[in-house]
Amino acid sequence: MIIHDPPGSYTDVGSSLSFMSDDFGGGAFLFTNDSGITWSTLSVFVPPPTGDGEISCAGSPFTSCTVEPGQDGFFATLFFSGGPGIPNLGSFSIDLGSFGWTPDATFQAYANPEPGTFWLQHLTTQHHRERRGLNAQLRNLRFARAAAVLRAIRPKPRASACFSKTASRTRPAVVPSDLSSISPKARVASN
Repeated sequence: MIIHDPPGSYTDVGSSLSFMSDDFGGGAFLFTNDSGITWSTLSVFVPPPTGDGEISCAGSPFTSCTVEPGQDGFFATLFFSGGPGIPNLGSFSIDLGSFGWTPDATFQAYANPEPGTFWLQHLTTQHHRERRGLNAQLRNLRFARAAAVLRAIRPKPRASACFSKTASRTRPAVVPSDLSSISPKARVASN
C-alpha cells in the first residue's frame, strides 16, 4: 500500500475513512483531509492479502510505515508516522496496486492529530465541559435565590386567601331604618 499526493478528484474525509478493494484486490483512492487538523499518524486496518501474504507499505507524507498485528477482526494494521503528515485540507491518495489484496474487502483508516493539536483540543473540550457545569450551577443558585426572595415578599397562601375574601365582600356599615332601601322580596318577608 502506498500513500502519496497525486492530482485528481478527491473525496473529503474527517479523521476516519473507509474504502474497498476492487474485484481484483487492488485500487487507488483519492481523499482530502477535511478534519480541521493535521494528521501526524495514520492507522490503516487491512484485510488479508492474497498469495504469499507479504505486506509492504510506504508513503511520502510519512517517513515511517510499520506492519502491526490486526485489530477488530482485521488481518493487520499499517501504521504510518513521522514526516510532515497530512495537513488540514491536504490531498492524498491510497494505492493498493492492481491486485494482491482480498477482492471487494473493506479497509478502515483512522488519523491521529499531532500531539500538540490533540492536547489543545482536549483542554478546550475540558474547558467547555467545566464551563457548562459551572453555568448550570450558577443558574441553579440564581433560581434558588429568586425563590427565596419571592417566599420572603409574598404573603402566606392561607393569609392571602383570607385577605382576598374579606376585601371582596362589601357590607353596609349601618342597617337602614326604613324599609324603602330593602328589596321588594325582603319587604314582603318582613311584613
